Amino acid sequence: MATYIVGDLHGCFDQLIDLLESVNFCERKDQLLLTGDIVARGPKSLESLLF
Repeated sequence: MATYIVGDLHGCFDQLIDLLESVNFCERKDQLLLTGDIVARGPKSLESLLF
């Protein structure tokens, strides 16, 4: 199990997915903590919020 912390996502959902794929993130085993602004200026604020 690994814990990943991401801050100030700002609606950049595609970049988040790319990052998680690059570290082989596993939803069943790993933990993701989002800190700071999840939505704001990025193009996919809704997708980021629903994730």
